[in-house]
Amino acid sequence: YMDCSKCYERVDHKIAAEAASKTGCNPTIVALSFQMYKTDRIIQVHKSNTDTIGAQRGILAGCAYAVHYLKAMITKKQQVKDEDNELRDYVDDMVIFKEEDTEEQTMEGLYNDLVAAKDKLTAVRQVMNNGKEHIFCQTKKGAQIWNDKFADYKGRIGQAVIDLGITFRTHQQKSLSKPKKVDDTVKVVRRIQSLGFSVKDKIKIIKTAAQSKATYGAAVNPFTIAQIKVLRAKCTQALWPKKYTACRTVGLLIADK
Repeated sequence: YMDCSKCYERVDHKIAAEAASKTGCNPTIVALSFQMYKTDRIIQVHKSNTDTIGAQRGILAGCAYAVHYLKAMITKKQQVKDEDNELRDYVDDMVIFKEEDTEEQTMEGLYNDLVAAKDKLTAVRQVMNNGKEHIFCQTKKGAQIWNDKFADYKGRIGQAVIDLGITFRTHQQKSLSKPKKVDDTVKVVRRIQSLGFSVKDKIKIIKTAAQSKATYGAAVNPFTIAQIKVLRAKCTQALWPKKYTACRTVGLLIADK
C-alpha cells in the first residue's frame, strides 16, 4: 500500500496536461483547466507573504477534473498487470498485488515491483511517503522473510493494514482503524445531544452525521459486540438524556418508526 506525499500539490502541469490529452481528454477542457491552475499565487511562510508568482505545479483537489488529470498521469506511468502481478490505483492511493509459487519469491518480487513503481512515480515528480507504506502479509513467516531480506525498509509490515480508511486483517488480528472510528462517532453523538431539537430531528441527524460515519467499511471491518453496545448507549443518551431504558435496541427501533 503506497502513499504519495502532497500528491495534488506536486503535479507538474506540463506532464499532467500531456497525459490527459493522450488519454482522450478534450484539448479545450485541458487548456482551460490548466490556465486556471496557473493563476498567480501568494505563498505564506510563518506569516510572511511572497510576491505573486506563476504556478507550474499543483492542481486543485476540489476541481472536478483534477482527479482525472492525476489518474491519467499516474496510469500513464504505472502500466503494471499480468497473471501474478497487479497494480490497483484509486487516484493517489495505490496498491501492488503480488503472487508467486513460494513466499520467498513473492516477497522478492514484491520488493522489485515496489522499487520500479516508485521510480516511475519519481519520474513524474511525485515524492513517496515511505513512513506511511504498508505491506500486508497473511503469514508471520512471510513478514519475517521480508524483514530479513529488506531490513532497511521504512514502512510497516504485518497481518493488518489500513486501506482507504478501512482495516484489512487476517483472523484474530485487531482492527487498526475501528477504535478511532468509534471514538470519533461518539464525539459527534455528544454534540448532537447538546442540540435543542426534538427526538425525531435528532434521529435524522444521528443517521446522517453519526451512523454513516460509523458504518463506513463495516462490511469488511465489522464492530465488536462491545463497540456496538457503546454506540447504542451513546445514541440512547443523546435522544433521552434524562431517561433510562432496559433495552436500548428496542428503544432505538421504536423511536425510529
